[in-house]
Amino acid sequence: MKTLFAGFALATVVLSSYASAQTYLCELNDPRGRNVIPPEILIEFSKDGSAKITDAFTLHYGIAPLKARFSEDNSKQMRARWRLKDVVNPRGQKATLDFSLVYKKQRNRAHVTFKALGFDNTDSGTGTCKMVK
Repeated sequence: MKTLFAGFALATVVLSSYASAQTYLCELNDPRGRNVIPPEILIEFSKDGSAKITDAFTLHYGIAPLKARFSEDNSKQMRARWRLKDVVNPRGQKATLDFSLVYKKQRNRAHVTFKALGFDNTDSGTGTCKMVK
């Protein structure tokens, strides 16, 4: 777990070099314990509305922060969708992973969903987010 936090600290430093509007750190629960819901997700919005995502998967596989396929940040909610391509699981199976996060600011509630394309695997988790920059 210390490695994960160190990775997020490093990612925060690296990402801070981008011109950003808001940066959120979301802490999430994986209720089924399948290790497919990242415990933490860092979302950094740029002034142009685009977002970059860093999570446990990008850190584990040494992937640079991912550009969100969709992002929105307004006074009521923050939303982001991102995709990890060609991730290999411990059984050697390759998959593309889709994630979607919605953060309702008034309630301080985050909801993330996971889908492994081409497989029946789906999962979801909930948690909270806070602005870190």
